Amino acid sequence: MKRISKPLASIILLVMMALSMASILYYIPLAKAQTRPTLVIGLPDLPANGFNPLNYKMVYTQVIADAMFEPLVRIRWDGNGYIPNLAASWETKDNGKVWIFHLIHNATWHDGKPVTADDVVYTYQLIKKYQALQGGREDFVKKLVAVKKLDEYTVEFDFSSPPVNAMVVFSGVYIVPKHIWETLSDPTAPLPWSKLIGCGPFMYKSSSPTSVILVAYDKHFRGAPEPKELQFVKVSQFVAKLAAGEIDAGYFVTYKASDVKELAELAKEGKVVLYKTLGSSTHMLIFNMEKPPMNFLAFRMAVAFAINVTKIIEKYYGNLALPGNQALLNPKGYNWTLYIPKEKIYPCNKTLAREILIKALGLKPGPNGLLLGPDGKPIHVKILAKQHDVFCRDLIAKDIAADLRSIGIDAEAYIVPASQFGSVYNARQWDMVIVGWFLPDLKERYGKPPVVTFGEFTTGSDANVPKFSNATYDKLYQEFKTAVENKEWNKAYKLAWEMQMILVEQIPAVSLYHPYVVTAARIDKYKDWVFGINLMLNYYSYVGASKFGLKGPAKFHELSGQYLLSKVHMPTPEEMKILKDWVINHLVSWGVLPKATFTTTSMPTTTTPQHTTTSPSSPTTTTTTTTPSPTTPTTTPSQGVNPALIAGIIIVIIIIIAAVAIYAKKK
Repeated sequence: MKRISKPLASIILLVMMALSMASILYYIPLAKAQTRPTLVIGLPDLPANGFNPLNYKMVYTQVIADAMFEPLVRIRWDGNGYIPNLAASWETKDNGKVWIFHLIHNATWHDGKPVTADDVVYTYQLIKKYQALQGGREDFVKKLVAVKKLDEYTVEFDFSSPPVNAMVVFSGVYIVPKHIWETLSDPTAPLPWSKLIGCGPFMYKSSSPTSVILVAYDKHFRGAPEPKELQFVKVSQFVAKLAAGEIDAGYFVTYKASDVKELAELAKEGKVVLYKTLGSSTHMLIFNMEKPPMNFLAFRMAVAFAINVTKIIEKYYGNLALPGNQALLNPKGYNWTLYIPKEKIYPCNKTLAREILIKALGLKPGPNGLLLGPDGKPIHVKILAKQHDVFCRDLIAKDIAADLRSIGIDAEAYIVPASQFGSVYNARQWDMVIVGWFLPDLKERYGKPPVVTFGEFTTGSDANVPKFSNATYDKLYQEFKTAVENKEWNKAYKLAWEMQMILVEQIPAVSLYHPYVVTAARIDKYKDWVFGINLMLNYYSYVGASKFGLKGPAKFHELSGQYLLSKVHMPTPEEMKILKDWVINHLVSWGVLPKATFTTTSMPTTTTPQHTTTSPSSPTTTTTTTTPSPTTPTTTPSQGVNPALIAGIIIVIIIIIAAVAIYAKKK
């Protein structure tokens, strides 16, 4: 056998070494990419003892529930329509009175049992049976005649008339396992963690008073989620924890200039990605109109005149909040929203506010500047707010209490811990409360007819927090619903604006501001975040952007206030005159101020530019949908060229050239 020459052997050895090095360089990043991270999510509070996915009160619970449970369909990450979920496809018949959902066949509960039509039917029958599970779904439940199983993976919903908020419900109700829930004594009560068996991408592992840990359910119908574990921890110092790398993201929004500046610096360093958009909420001071003196219009008007909204925004939010719309609808309602900042109709005027209390309500001056009621005692009111509130509403409650004391009301900021807030709030142990009111309709799509939202102010609605009641408003609402159902858009818009003018006049709440949402997530170990239409913490981030054909971190709808104000309906001069005359007539009838004095000193004309839009031909989305299986993404993200492979090839070429040179020299 002929021996290989030493130069040739050297060449072969060098080539083999080069190929080995290239292989190592190629597979190291692949191994790193295949390492599934554990994400630490910061929450202001936790449902430490479990929760009910059909009936939870704390908003932070939804962050956890969304990772464990699945609805029939999901709102797209960008808010533009819906994607399949437990339902692979759906269609409507009989002009929207019949809905049929075709379920996927590969969804399983965390205990391994299949998700079938029986579970869907059982879930909606529970909602139909128990009023406690119907919050925000009253119209849907009222019209639901029957929900029935057509076969193992097909469900039919029959309605007496088309429900106007059907997709909001279908995308918001988590399906629960019949074989677990039929053993419960009370399906409206919170469930212990051991009973919380879902079919979502994560399942329960362990919990403590300060943490809840979920582990990936790799048999999920979309495939194994990108993270291997979610650790939800209770935190109060979000920015500091994020900067230190102790958490990766959180259900947290901040408006403080110092926080925003620090997050911006972290973003410049490539450690976090920022998301900023105007939120979907209206933060307001709501009156408990079941109790005196909050049931008197004159009292509510005096409070409105006493509060300096401009000062509140400047103090706590800088330029990161819009003045609150006294018509209460968020600007994201687009042309349905009649935008009238409180200061345009009830400008801060404490002298006037005190005069209203004295002349309209007959209160008498007493010691220390306080006003006395008929019993000779000061008018004492409590303003409820949550302690350590991320929106600074506890601090704002103290400022408003000081404003009210300055006009003679003995006001107290009633600050309670987050763990107690829900029980105090539900028991209505308050005179006024500062909360953020989210428009239910905006969960589906911006600019959608706000049928559910307006319904929350009708007499007797369970969602009517102030217990506001106005016969004219109720009548207009019924006409509005009919106009929407008949797609009479011009009429519907006019009715919507008329209803909002009643809310401006009757003041069931004082609108304070619409805050921007500013949050961040670390991207040093996980980049598959999806920034949705409201907050980053959502289902798409948990599962992973790449599973939906997105390249994370993906952003959608960074809406500025200026953009939104170009979409809303600004009041016409005629509408403003109606409102101002209404206020003036009441003040004159109460003997508070002469009309001329009030007009010139207290009612400045609006300087907000007018905006007129043409009513769209159809602001609603189609209800008949056939969609591909959710197990297969519609697009595949580009993987690009591996730089390590290129480097390896270059090294191989260099070594081969060197080896050839050595061989030539030997020859």
